[in-house]
This record gives sequence, structure tokens and C-alpha cells, in this order.
Amino acid sequence: MDNPFERRATEQVRNEEAFLALISPDPITTYLGKYGASGQLYDRLVIIVGTPGSGKTTMAKLFEYPMVSALLRHSGSPSHRALLTALAETGCIHDGTPAILAARLSLESDYREIWEFPYGEEV
Repeated sequence: MDNPFERRATEQVRNEEAFLALISPDPITTYLGKYGASGQLYDRLVIIVGTPGSGKTTMAKLFEYPMVSALLRHSGSPSHRALLTALAETGCIHDGTPAILAARLSLESDYREIWEFPYGEEV
């Protein structure tokens, strides 16, 4: 029998609208806002490090097209206004349209070599 506590709440959500209802804009604003406003968020490799369950994957999912699209479809909803503002502050959304879209690659242990690339070092 599976242990239900090993799965995170956002992993059990089946559609974008339900996912967005669970999300707070605070981590986006706190950790990515100033970099997005300065343009530094999208001109380099960004690595977000944290403990399991700290929200790294959830933050990454917010920048994927299905989530941005769902958010824009419901842009008039007061419950999504803060999240929409947070993504606009990062430069992901500009004038009510997607400006940046992301693809999230799940890097499990099979891709360990990628972590060993010399990012930022002269080659």
C-alpha cells in the first residue's frame, strides 16, 4: 500500500486551475522578483536549491505554458491577481500575454553528470 504522506499535495492535482488555487505568490516575489525585474532571471542558468518539499518544482511549474495560460484565462479572478502580479514582476507576463515560457526537466539521479558541468567557469 502506498504511503499518502510521501506525495506532495501539488503532485495530486490534476488540472491547472486547481493547482493555481493552492499556490502563494510570495516565493516568486521573494526569490525571483528582483532578478526578473532586472532581466537577470532569463539571461543565465538558474539553479534553485532547497530541501525536498520546499517548493522548487512548484515554482518551476508556474512558468510552464499550461500554468501561464490557465492563469491568463482567469486573469479577472481576484484569487489569482497576486500570482499574476508576481509573474508580471518577474517578466514572465507582459501586458497580459506570456513573455517567457519554461520547460521543466526532471533531473533525477540518472542525470547526475549535468550537475557536474563547470557552469560559470572558464573552459
